[in-house]
Amino acid sequence: MDNYGYYFYRLVHLVGDSPSHIYFNTSILGIHKLAFETPVPSPIDKQPLLPRPESACPSHHPDDENYFYTSATLDSMVGMTPCQANIVDFGPAVMELLLNYEDGQQASVGQVRLDMLNPLIKVDLKVESYLHFALSSKGCPNVDSVSLETKTQDRQNHFSIPWHRTLEWWFSHRQCRVWCKSRTSRPTIPGKKVVIT
Repeated sequence: MDNYGYYFYRLVHLVGDSPSHIYFNTSILGIHKLAFETPVPSPIDKQPLLPRPESACPSHHPDDENYFYTSATLDSMVGMTPCQANIVDFGPAVMELLLNYEDGQQASVGQVRLDMLNPLIKVDLKVESYLHFALSSKGCPNVDSVSLETKTQDRQNHFSIPWHRTLEWWFSHRQCRVWCKSRTSRPTIPGKKVVIT
């Protein structure tokens, strides 16, 4: 990043005709290493078009925990597959949704764990789907479950998924926050400031 807040990007991977793995090593301090099965491609002149969040990052201060941003369109979605795994101080939580579209394409929001996918939930456009939120013992919000009905009348604890627009999902190692246009799930709580000496 330069003095004006602009980031510089470098191409490190190109998608080819066959599958390849990307590995990254993370901690609460950020991404430390990246590794690829394919060689680093030649530099290109044109900068990639990166997604621009409509929502704000849920960080509470500059030294807050790192959040990852993911988003996907909800248009033409025909099903979703939740991924459930254990989160620190929370227990089993839905960490990701793998979205299936009419044309056979897929996209995901949240932290993808292909080894922890639940059964596919088929979408009925006449019935709303909901992300149900709960709090950890430390007050961190996470998605507790996904269903086709509300479990509670408390709007703070459930988030209806519309069948159009873009779903944005920010997550850290212990909590998440979801947006769709001007609607949002529960706010995250501030992390402890990390001091590196």
